[in-house]
Amino acid sequence: TDLIDFTDFLPTLGQAANINLDSQDLDGRSFLPQLHGETGNPREWIYSWYSRSGELDKARVFARNHRYKLYDSGEFYVIPKDYEEQHPLDRSTLDTDTKKVYQQLSEVLEHYGGRRLEMINNNNYGN
Repeated sequence: TDLIDFTDFLPTLGQAANINLDSQDLDGRSFLPQLHGETGNPREWIYSWYSRSGELDKARVFARNHRYKLYDSGEFYVIPKDYEEQHPLDRSTLDTDTKKVYQQLSEVLEHYGGRRLEMINNNNYGN
């Protein structure tokens, strides 16, 4: 099973309609090959943020792969074992491989968190 993000739908629909979107700065990637049973270019992780109330200071921000999910608050979960996210992992008990995943997802959060804040500030969302 491949990870698919909402941003992947535009490039997928574009590819299905033979529309060249290569010159566009898109975060998504097409999953059309996977729909045809081919290998494609699957994601290693997904970055996401949302605010149910619309208040940006209450946004939930996370990065995840197939197995782990890391919030910008530091909460770290094993999703297949804790789908409801009730038992965060203790960072001091992580094995070497899990520490590498934590580091990778931390870097994703740092990179995209900066872009998100820059976009919000430039577009004056909520004002």
